[in-house]
Amino acid sequence: MPIYDYKCTECGLDQQIMCDIFEADSMVCEFCNGKLLRGISLFAKTVNRWGDTNGYFDRGLGMHIENSMHREKIMKERGLRPVSQKELDDEQQEVYNETIRHEKQVETFNRVKKQTGSFAEAAKAITGE
Repeated sequence: MPIYDYKCTECGLDQQIMCDIFEADSMVCEFCNGKLLRGISLFAKTVNRWGDTNGYFDRGLGMHIENSMHREKIMKERGLRPVSQKELDDEQQEVYNETIRHEKQVETFNRVKKQTGSFAEAAKAITGE
């Protein structure tokens, strides 16, 4: 919701009120219930939105980025592409699956080594050779 600047016609109080655009013309003073006249105000500087920032440091690229277009240009120059959320999720799932496989192999190795007392038999049990 936008913030509007108002001046009360009765008490002269300047106010800034956040309200819906449809309510903007029907606001009343909260102190004296007088009619509020909407004034003209400047756009707010919104950090990290609409390209009006001083940029940021992108840890992935290892450099200061001015805006999203600058980031896309650098990525194109370096032959990089953005990674989708699905790719990140798939990679995380694969790491998890590999961890589970490894834990099962360690458990099998320890069980067989304890039963047979042989390192070679335990290694054979997990490699299949």
